[in-house]
Amino acid sequence: MKVLISAVLISVLLFLGYTQVGGNDESLRVLFIGNSYTSTNDLPSMVSNVLGENGIQLEVDSITPGGETLSEHAVNPTVRSTIATGGFDIVILQDQSETPAVPQLLNTQSMPAAEALGAMAIEGGARVVLFETWGHRNGSSNSGHRSFESMQTALTSGYWSLASAAGGTVAPVGSTWARSLAANTVVLHSPDGSHPSPAGTHLTSLVIARTILGEPLTSFPTNGIPDAEADQLAALLW
Repeated sequence: MKVLISAVLISVLLFLGYTQVGGNDESLRVLFIGNSYTSTNDLPSMVSNVLGENGIQLEVDSITPGGETLSEHAVNPTVRSTIATGGFDIVILQDQSETPAVPQLLNTQSMPAAEALGAMAIEGGARVVLFETWGHRNGSSNSGHRSFESMQTALTSGYWSLASAAGGTVAPVGSTWARSLAANTVVLHSPDGSHPSPAGTHLTSLVIARTILGEPLTSFPTNGIPDAEADQLAALLW
């Protein structure tokens, strides 16, 4: 019976995108590669704080110039040398906010870049996590999506394709944002309708920490947001 339960649990975790990438290590070196979606509100520090409260210490590095795409990162000598020489346990990849929601750009730009970056990371001994981003609050005319829901559906599909290309797994951030927006009134978008509010970054940090840990979080620091909001967001991961 225990074997059956374990098999079912593993299947559920795989479905949710929560494959174990951290194992039982007490300390991990993590590289974030992305843009302002990662740097806004200092997401790496929030992830480090959450995991620290859950027994995992992070040594974090990040390369996050504003608006950068994975295809630009893939040909950046600094990115390539950092991955090759950094000795990272985990490399987290985040694409430009609209690109994976546009099939042509996903297939011609993002997929080859994810494959190249993933191969570099794996060769360096790192595991790869794709940071699935969220749809713009009102969709994006540039990507052909007129609503958050439409854009999020495309992003979710796109990021699973990117994870397959990169040989990694997905941190289902955008999918969790969608559940939050449907279930409570916590404001996740900043006033520009694209970038995250502090609460949005906090929820993102919980999902990424959960993905790295590979098992349920046991401690939920608030990362400075109001306790009532933090409780509502933590409930999404219980």
